[in-house]
Formats: sequence, C-alpha cells, structure tokens
Amino acid sequence: EILVITTASVPSDEVVSKLGALREHVGNKGNVRMELLERLSLAGIDDSRFSFVLVGHFDPPDVTLKGEQLAFLLKTLKAGGKLKIREPLEGRSATELQSLLTLTGYVDIKLGEGETSSKIFTCQKPSFEVGSSSQILSFKKKAPKVETKKSEDIWTISANDFDDEEDDVLDEDGLLDDDDIQKASTAPEVTDCSTKKRACKDCTCGRAEMEAAEEENRPLTGPVAASACGNCYLGDAFRCSSCPYLGMPSFKPGEQVQIFPWN
Repeated sequence: EILVITTASVPSDEVVSKLGALREHVGNKGNVRMELLERLSLAGIDDSRFSFVLVGHFDPPDVTLKGEQLAFLLKTLKAGGKLKIREPLEGRSATELQSLLTLTGYVDIKLGEGETSSKIFTCQKPSFEVGSSSQILSFKKKAPKVETKKSEDIWTISANDFDDEEDDVLDEDGLLDDDDIQKASTAPEVTDCSTKKRACKDCTCGRAEMEAAEEENRPLTGPVAASACGNCYLGDAFRCSSCPYLGMPSFKPGEQVQIFPWN
C-alpha cells in the first residue's frame, strides 16, 4: 500500500504520468492511492494502513508539511513504514525539517544527496504501534563467588598446642627482669590498725576519731550531708557504689551525720 500526497497546483499531465509509472512499478501485488493535501483530513484513511507515503513526488515540489500533517501521516503508516518527503530549497532549512520529524515521532531520518533543486528526507515509523506492550525480561544478578580457604589452610590453635616444645610460647616469668623483681620486693608493706587493740599513731582510717568520741561519750559527727545524686539520705539500698555515706544510716537532706560508736 502506497499513499501519494499532492496539491491542486500540480499539472494534471504530471500527475497522470508519475502515477502511471508508479503503478506499473508496483504491479498487481500493490496498491497506489493519491490524496490531495488540502483534503487530507477528509480522506477517511485508516490508521496503520500504508507501508510507504510519498510527499512532493511531482515536479515542481511545492509541498511544505506542518507538524499536524506529519503526525497524521505517521498514524497512517504501518509499524516500520517509510515516509519520503521532497521539499523546495526555499523556505525552512533541512535542520528545521529534521527537528520537526524527530519531534513528531519519526526515526532513522536521513537527508538525500545529489538533488540541486530540492531537499529530500526519508524516515520511518518506529517498529511498534502506539499503546503496544512488550515483556521485559529480568535477569537476576548472580552473587559474586567468594573463594573460601580450605580447612587445612586456616590457622588454628588449641590447648594441646601448648605442650608442643616446637611452639614459640612466651614464658610469663621471663617478662620480668631482676630489677623489676627487686623493686617489687622492696616496696613498703601496707599496714593498718585493724588487727591492733588501739589505733595507730598516724591513723588515717578514722579509728582514732571513733575511739576518742567513745572515750568522751559523744557522737562522731561527719560533714553536712549534701547529696549529688539525691539518693544518699535514703540509705544504702539507694546509694551509689562510690557514695561517701555508704555504711552510714539514713538521714534527712542537709542534716549533719552523727555516728554513736558505742551503738
């Protein structure tokens, strides 16, 4: 199916001559149909009917298609059908026509060569119809193969390895030299008065103050209670592990703590 677009200004003998030659070339297997550009919208052409559309096929070429006319011809073409346009050199440039064809939806647009009196473009409709669908095959990416070392290549250690004389295991006694051992042996012993009957002369654990308070029959007073966490006065069950009042009885906030040694 071939559609030929012409205008009323083309001489009738030119139309008869060119159409006759075209029908002879196609033969009985094809069909050639001619329509006037001025009556194109009234021609009643079915969509996706023609496999080839010729525009400006007659001399002189005087057809300049608009965007809506190019869109109409695109609908009449079958999927993959071709359009051949022949325009006069005057008027719009080849770049403008190529851009218009691209925006209309034509593909594979090519400019013909060898013409001196006109510019010729050939293009085609995409190989799919509007609204057609196709299944997209999805390929799952394979996870990269991770090379695992053989079990015999993995370094292991067990308790039995420490009995092996060939293994280079450090001796903990060898970590200290003689100077370190001497310094540790000459360190002063830490003593307190917990095993003695009376407090030491330079007692710092608070036993001397407790004994003095007991002899004078007076309570042992501590500093004014000021709680940082807010739980010191409640008792040991609510105090922190580092609380300075740990072991002391509960008291009221701001109260001076008193301890009676004889109790």
